[in-house]
Amino acid sequence: MTSIFRPGIILVRSRPVAASFSHEDLAQWYLSKHIPDVLATRGVVEAGLHQLNDISRSRLNTAAGLNDEGRFSYLAVYRLWDLNWLHEPDCEFWKLPLVLGTEAGINAGRSVFELAEFDTSLWELFSRPPVTGGVYQLLGECNAIGVCCG
Repeated sequence: MTSIFRPGIILVRSRPVAASFSHEDLAQWYLSKHIPDVLATRGVVEAGLHQLNDISRSRLNTAAGLNDEGRFSYLAVYRLWDLNWLHEPDCEFWKLPLVLGTEAGINAGRSVFELAEFDTSLWELFSRPPVTGGVYQLLGECNAIGVCCG
């Protein structure tokens, strides 16, 4: 059977905005709750949290006359086998809990959207390098427009 696979990634830039929610609190939520929840879904094959590099924060900003005020401090990257999964009625991704638990102290029961700002974008794989092995070999042979036969 031939299917059109649309491998891609979801990029989410984030930063805390509430005084009661620190950078450490946001990182803790991602690492102990959100990323494990995301990886438990069937459509996400890899997830990671990246922190803005100190070089970006200091030397480059100083040279450009910028400061860190208002900059996103984290980048979550979620790699998906197929972006089409996000449109399926039973897609678990949209049903993930985004409310902090009792471990969040004074922020327990609050939505993470009240405490942090997020900028989300979806990226579809445009081109694959001509390599053998690796993740895309698992999808089977694919032509230039992403039609794969497994």
